[in-house]
Amino acid sequence: MGETLKAYSWEHKIPRGLVKDGVILHNALSEIYGSGNFAYEEVGADIVLTAFLEEPKNLLAQLVKKKAIKSPEPEKKE
Repeated sequence: MGETLKAYSWEHKIPRGLVKDGVILHNALSEIYGSGNFAYEEVGADIVLTAFLEEPKNLLAQLVKKKAIKSPEPEKKE
C-alpha cells in the first residue's frame, strides 16, 4: 500500500475589531496562503481562521503589513 499523507491545519483567532474590511482580509489571506488553502468564520468576537499550509511566524504582523487589519499594538503617544 502507498503512504498516507497526514492532513495538518493551523488555527488562528483574529479579533474582529482589528479587521478593516472583509474583502481586504480575504485578499491578504489569499496572498499568504494561496487560494483554497484556508477557511474562516466569525465566532463571537473573533474571526477564526483555519489554514491548511504552515503558518507564517506571525500572521497578525503579516496582515498588518498588508493593511488588512489594524495593529493590535496600542499606538504610543509622546
